[in-house]
Amino acid sequence: MPASRASWSVSVLVDRLSAVSVGEFPGASIQSWVPFLLGTTLPTRPFVPGDGIIALLEYAGYTASSIRVALSRLCADGTLECRREGRKSKYRLAPQMIETIVSVDRRVEQFGREVAWNGRWTIVLASIPDSLRSTRRNMKSRLGYLGFGRMRETAWIAARDCESEVEDLIENLGLDGMVDVFVGEPAGLSDIDELLHRCWDLDALTAGYNDFVVRFAPLVPTNARDDLTAEESVLRWMRLTHDYRELVHRDPELPPEFLPDAARSLRHRVVETYATIHDDLFERAQAHARRMFELDSAP
Repeated sequence: MPASRASWSVSVLVDRLSAVSVGEFPGASIQSWVPFLLGTTLPTRPFVPGDGIIALLEYAGYTASSIRVALSRLCADGTLECRREGRKSKYRLAPQMIETIVSVDRRVEQFGREVAWNGRWTIVLASIPDSLRSTRRNMKSRLGYLGFGRMRETAWIAARDCESEVEDLIENLGLDGMVDVFVGEPAGLSDIDELLHRCWDLDALTAGYNDFVVRFAPLVPTNARDDLTAEESVLRWMRLTHDYRELVHRDPELPPEFLPDAARSLRHRVVETYATIHDDLFERAQAHARRMFELDSAP
């Protein structure tokens, strides 16, 4: 898949996290969970029974009827492939979705890594007519995913050089001639601290870090995870993954020198907490998912 297409698919998958839903995860739609669950636990893409998918998502509070509707829509939009075996429907991810899952996973794995910054910023100036309101909303969402903050009504800024990613966005949204991109450094007269607080809510960012650390601290000791049932392991893994990816999605990943001291320290703790808990919970969740998908004897 070309890089631009992968970027588009990642953005679409991330946008689904903002869909209205019910259950344990009020910010995540079923149509975001299904490709995530299948792509993460079953990278080899076997067909699995719909009943197993329904049972897993029922743990999270979604209803069987709403899950069936989501499965039909995912087949219609090409995210899933479906085949019938007797009276059973079985599903697997479409091939192009694997690249999307890999791209999102790569973003998650790289989150919190401190890399040398060359001091260059990217500025996007956009003039999109009201007749393209939906496209304008999509652009704002995708710019946010790339770490941009709004500097003015039609101006967005990111504290890194991401020209190529913005070019892909412009191409995919058909915004040629409506968006200008500049890469450079602020003039000496610029008040960087004021700019940061105008473009990003650093207090909310710090609070989000703290909430994550506090929420998952009880699972850091190994024996706390050992006491979980298989169903609880699935639900805790889903919650951990959902909340961490929400942070990754919303975090502009500003250079450490721009973060408040508390935020800088807490971001380290967020990454450490996730790293400590995730692999163990994932192994337990994957094993249970394979049983639910009737794959416990598969290689």
